[in-house]
Amino acid sequence: MILSAIGFVVAGGIVFFGALQTIDQQQTIVSQSKQQNTLREEMPNKAIGSVPD
Repeated sequence: MILSAIGFVVAGGIVFFGALQTIDQQQTIVSQSKQQNTLREEMPNKAIGSVPD
């Protein structure tokens, strides 16, 4: 009974920290997307990563 309760708490902790990592990764992706959109707005006629004229 005690081992079952301990296992439940450990599994809950793993799920909780996994969810936190997923949220952090999503925020990173959104931030990178906003940066790319800013670059596109600043230089609309240039492809990102293209060689200058």
